[in-house]
Amino acid sequence: MPVASATCCPQCRRPVKDDDLACELCGLLLRRTTGAPVPSPLPSHIPPRGSPFEPPVTASFVADATYEEPRVDSIAGVSPPWFFISIGALLAPLLTFTPILQYAGWFFGSLCHESGHAAMGWYLGCPSIPAIRLDGHAAAIHQEQSKFLCAIVMAAFAWLAWRDRASRGRQVTWIALLAIYPVLAFTGAREAAFLFAGHLGELAFATYFLSRAVSGGFTGSAAERAAHAMVGWFLVGRNVWLAGGLLWKESVRDWYADSGSFGLVNDYLRIAREVFGSSIAVPATAMLVVALLVLPTALWIGKRSES
Repeated sequence: MPVASATCCPQCRRPVKDDDLACELCGLLLRRTTGAPVPSPLPSHIPPRGSPFEPPVTASFVADATYEEPRVDSIAGVSPPWFFISIGALLAPLLTFTPILQYAGWFFGSLCHESGHAAMGWYLGCPSIPAIRLDGHAAAIHQEQSKFLCAIVMAAFAWLAWRDRASRGRQVTWIALLAIYPVLAFTGAREAAFLFAGHLGELAFATYFLSRAVSGGFTGSAAERAAHAMVGWFLVGRNVWLAGGLLWKESVRDWYADSGSFGLVNDYLRIAREVFGSSIAVPATAMLVVALLVLPTALWIGKRSES
């Protein structure tokens, strides 16, 4: 390990004198000598360096000592990822059934939903901005398609394929996306993709939040991991409840038919009528399957992020 130089501080590189005990700029301790107290106040019950009660420390200072948090292999007998996933599942109903938090849950879920619509709109060359009204209405209406925006997306895929030409797998992925894009953007599939994107956006956010709970999040703190898991489960739960209700409860189907924001027709109804020409059970079943895949996908992503 590096030892302090007699001419400069090893941390900030400020010039120091041979008899300096600490750097005047950053305060880094440079040396300790027998009988010389460390230039920092100590509680009276702690003996100074070099006292008969403590062996003297001589000469050099060791720079940049680090401390690593001990790895926790289990919490209450459960591995940390599953512990926080379970805590999040227990906390998620607070965003649904608690009067104070219920509105916050609706607002956040609507923001994820409309952001999914808007992102798909821009991706397919149709500028779109999510709009959420405080009285419980939300929508994202896309504009006419811009061929210029579509050209930018296709050029980006082509550039990514060229950039990753050394990696066969990545290059094939970008080329496949480039080949699929015109089919998705310039046919009737465009409107279907836009309609599906709302609920897919919610489940994409749910996957992200649950994966952060598994991997440790940004800080690794218990509070952050539990919060990520709670929000992720809330988004999954509301999609499972809606899709399941549309499949098996007449009351939910009646409510859904009359609950469109701003007087618009809800997504699943439009998908059933305009895309599949079927009952609402078809899109509801498809989205229910996707919702059930969120947890295993989040676990896989979280484990890869850890490694």
